[in-house]
Amino acid sequence: MKTFLLKSHFLTIVFLAANLFFASVAFGQATVTTDKDDYAPGEYVIITGTGWTPGETVTLHFDETPKPATCLLPHDMTAVADSSGNIYNNQFLIKINHIGVAFLLTATGQISGLVATRNFTDGNIRIKTNSGSISVSAYNHNTTNCSGSSGAVITTTNVGTANPGATVAAANASQSSFIKAPQLNSLNHVFSSWSTNEAFITPDSSKPYEICVVGKNGTIDFIANYLVCAAPSAPTISSPVIYCQGATANALTATGNNLLWYSGATGGIGSSIAPTPSTNLSGTTSYYVSQTIGCESPRAKIDVTVNALPVAPNAGNYSGAYDGLPHVGSAVAGAGETIDWYTTLSGGNPTSAPSGTNVGVYSAYAEARNITTGCVSATRTLVSVTITKKAASVSPIANTKVYGSPEPILTGTLAGFLEADAVTASY
Repeated sequence: MKTFLLKSHFLTIVFLAANLFFASVAFGQATVTTDKDDYAPGEYVIITGTGWTPGETVTLHFDETPKPATCLLPHDMTAVADSSGNIYNNQFLIKINHIGVAFLLTATGQISGLVATRNFTDGNIRIKTNSGSISVSAYNHNTTNCSGSSGAVITTTNVGTANPGATVAAANASQSSFIKAPQLNSLNHVFSSWSTNEAFITPDSSKPYEICVVGKNGTIDFIANYLVCAAPSAPTISSPVIYCQGATANALTATGNNLLWYSGATGGIGSSIAPTPSTNLSGTTSYYVSQTIGCESPRAKIDVTVNALPVAPNAGNYSGAYDGLPHVGSAVAGAGETIDWYTTLSGGNPTSAPSGTNVGVYSAYAEARNITTGCVSATRTLVSVTITKKAASVSPIANTKVYGSPEPILTGTLAGFLEADAVTASY
C-alpha cells in the first residue's frame, strides 16, 4: 500500500529540513590557525581553517600590539572556503617593523557569520631548555654590544623544552638583547652551556648564563643546557666555638666557595655574610653553612657555646693586733673553681694572696676562675690583712725607803710586749 503526501505538507518538510541544515552550519565550529606560533622578519604566515560555509568569503583581520608607528594601513585579507569548508592564505609577510609585535588574527565568515581567532607573535630570539623549566629576563639595547641605555626588562616564565622555544626578546640587526637565564632550573640542575648557531657575547665569564645576543632580521634560537649537579662536600669548619659570657665574639669562619650561612639545618634563605654570635647569654647556639660549586652543598653545623661566668669570690679578710706572726688573707670560690690573685681591681699583674706580719694593711684582688672552661668572674674581690699596733702598759710596784737607808730596788709589771721586743724599763 502506498502513502501519498499532500504537496503542501511535502514543501513544509523540505523547508524545515533546509532550515535545520543551515542552522547547523551557522552554529558549527569554524577554526583558523597559523603554521607557527612565532615568526621572524621575512617569513610568510600560512593561514588555514576548517568548518566554514563552502564558497563563502572569510575576511582575515590582523590586530597588532603594540602597533608599529610605520603601520598606517590595516592588514586585512580574504580567503574563500572550498567545497569542504577549508580556507587557505599565504600572503601575510612579517616585516622588520613587526619585531616584538603580538598579532591577533580574527577570521569572519561573510555568509555563515562564524568567527574564529588565532594569536601569534613576531619575536626573533627564542630559547628552550634541555631539561626542566626556567624564567628568562631580557632587555634590549640600541647598540650591538649591550652597551648604553636599555629598554624595560621583559621576563618570560615557564621556558621549557617544547619546540620551537619561547620568544623572550626581539632585536633587529642594529640592536642587541641582554639575556639572563638562572643558574639553576626547576629540577635544580645547574647551567652548563648555550647551544646555538648564532654569535653571542658573555660579558661576565663568571656568569655564563648571562649573554649579550646581537640581533638580526631573522629567528635566533638558543638552547639553555642544564646538567644534573653533583653536590660538593660541606665546607670545612671548626666546631665548637667557645666563648665566655660577655666576651667579644668574632664572625664565624668556614673554608669553601660561595659560602651561605643559615640559622637552621634545612630551609631558610642563606646569607653570604658570616654571622657574629652574641655572648650576652650562656648556652649553645647552632649555625649552619654551605658552599656552592655549581650547586649547593650539604650544610655544616657550627656550635657556638657561651659559658657562664663564675660569681665573684667571697673575701676572707684578717684584722688583728700585732702578734709577731704572719697572717694571710683568703677568698672562697664556687665548686670547680680556683682563685687567681691580682694587684689591681682590673688588669694589673698576677700576685699572691695578701699576707703580713708587721703593723700595716696588706691587700690583693681575688678573681674566681672555672677550672674547666677557664672563664673568670666579671669582677674581683678586695681581700685585706690588717695588723694594728698591740696595746702595751707598764705598771710600777710601789716601795718605801727610810731616810739614810740604801736606795730600794724599784720593779714593775710590763704588759703587751713580746719576748722578741727586748724591752727595757727604767724607774
